Amino acid sequence: MTAKIELIPLRCIRCETPVPAEGEEIAWVCSQCGQGLLLDERQGLESLDIQYSQKIPPGERGQPYWVTRGRVNMSREVHQSWQGTRQREADQLWGQKRQFVIPAFTISLDELLHLSTFLFTNPPELIDGPVTPFEAVTLSPRDLSSLIEYIILAVEAGRSDDIKSISISVEVETPSLWVLPNFRKFI
Repeated sequence: MTAKIELIPLRCIRCETPVPAEGEEIAWVCSQCGQGLLLDERQGLESLDIQYSQKIPPGERGQPYWVTRGRVNMSREVHQSWQGTRQREADQLWGQKRQFVIPAFTISLDELLHLSTFLFTNPPELIDGPVTPFEAVTLSPRDLSSLIEYIILAVEAGRSDDIKSISISVEVETPSLWVLPNFRKFI
């Protein structure tokens, strides 16, 4: 027996205005009432709070980023010659909750890694500003834990302590969606 596919039109959860969705998009702002909307594959549309940065230059489109904090649990082994100071540095770096800023727009995995690592080491100021048009949101917040582990691996690979092995798990807080300036020019 073949499963029946049913298409359901997306409508704003506040005012019922149709949402003009493209194939890859997962979040929108209602054009009628300004409600932020996130598509959950199981539950349909949900409310989404969206913050806009005051650092976006006038007349420019912003870019959406998932911003979250996470606690990193790490077990790492390094070659004996690096055991002391570098291990303490790593413990200090990951021993507290860290902020992660992950592009929520379409970007290559290589660019995502470079940009997210840059924003990890150079966190943007998150100061509320005016509503600004922004690129399409295509990255689900459900994918963040895996991407954050990948970013942590990139940060650790860049350290000069001759790592032998590493095991990572991350406890991630509920992310928020921020519309920020274009940081691609920095990578």
